Amino acid sequence: MHEAVLVEVEGVDLGAALGDPDRKQDQNPVEWFHVRPRTVAVGDAIWVALHSRSAAWDGKTKASLRVLLQGGGGALDGSFPLQQTKIPLTYVTTSADLKTLLIHVRNRRCGDRGENR
Repeated sequence: MHEAVLVEVEGVDLGAALGDPDRKQDQNPVEWFHVRPRTVAVGDAIWVALHSRSAAWDGKTKASLRVLLQGGGGALDGSFPLQQTKIPLTYVTTSADLKTLLIHVRNRRCGDRGENR
């Protein structure tokens, strides 16, 4: 078993970037990230989640993602597609009983926007 020790998106070490007190928040490609499970064996599936509100992502169609394990082995080295949402989603979750999907959106301006569901 090995621990995931490095997560890079677009060549930026997320752990170092988010832990650097001298780095401005708008310089970071993401606001938070998670790798689950943190400890994996070679060949195990891993899940990477990240969140960003940075305008630096606007117009991009894909981004690189790399996860390295303790000892230098690679768990993941690839890319993922990007697509900007038409409605500003803040997050999606479920109710406690898992029967209802809750979609949270941010209203960028006041008044009726005429959004269709």
